[in-house]
Parts: sequence; C-alpha cells; structure tokens
Amino acid sequence: MPQLARGVLSFVPLAALTLCAADQLYRSVVVDDKGQLHITLASGKEILPRKSKGQTSFADARISPDDRTVGWLEMYPYPLPAEAWRGPLGGALVIYRAGRVLHKFGAGQPIWGWQFQDGGKRVAFREAPMHEGSQAYLLGDVDSGRILARWSNQSGDRQPEWADLCEPL
Repeated sequence: MPQLARGVLSFVPLAALTLCAADQLYRSVVVDDKGQLHITLASGKEILPRKSKGQTSFADARISPDDRTVGWLEMYPYPLPAEAWRGPLGGALVIYRAGRVLHKFGAGQPIWGWQFQDGGKRVAFREAPMHEGSQAYLLGDVDSGRILARWSNQSGDRQPEWADLCEPL
C-alpha cells in the first residue's frame, strides 16, 4: 500500500475518535420535578440515566470544570418512619463519563454534600448521620475510584482545605 494511502487511512479513525470524544462534552444537567436526571451533551443529545434499585430520585447533579464528567447523588428513602425525616437521603455519589458510570462512592452514612476538585480529577464529599455525631469528609480519585484521604470532625486534626471546600446540600 502506498505511503500516502496508509497515512490517510490511519488519519480517518483518529478523526472519528476525536469527533466522538468531542460529543461527550456535557452541556447541562438538570433534575426535573419528578426526580429524573437529564444530562445534555454538547451535541444536544439528552441522556436519562436509570435509577438504581430502591433509588427514589437524583439530586445535586454537577458537571466537572472540564465538561467531561458528571456527578450526582442517588437518593434513597430514609429507613425510619416518615415523621422521623422527610424526604430521601443521599446514598451514593455517582461519577459518570463517556456514556457509563465510572464509580460510585459512599456511603456508610448519608451523603450531605459534594463537589468536584482539582479540575474534575477528584471529588470531595461529606458523610454524616441524621443527627449529631461523627462527620467524615472523603476525597476520592475520579479515574480510579480510590479514596485518597479521609478526615473526621472527631479526629482532633485541623480540617484539610479540600474538606473546607465540600459544600453541604
């Protein structure tokens, strides 16, 4: 095969991959009044993720600063009688990229707030019981799903900056 033809043939798949990757930029995320998450790609295509078993709704959906990753909380009913608490609680932090769930973080306890950090490479989230008690702040790696750091309000150590930035719901 002539050199030019090989060069053109190798360029075509590369160009197609580039177009597909560009299509995976996220433009918006919205949770509707029925608790369904709507993810809109830069191309205008809309994605409606399915709920997990027992999940009542989605909440606190966000797009990473680089527009390539989406995160949200899966909300679940509180297991005690309705008068003890109104509304669902954050049961897992879901990280989604390129059409699939990368990782689910948490939750030993309900998740009360989270955010992307380091340009979308990490997520920080706060787990805490319904009433007073120990709160745990966790820093997770988006690509690997590993927990990189953990801080508790009962540790006696100074709260790290990444935990300061973890805003509540």
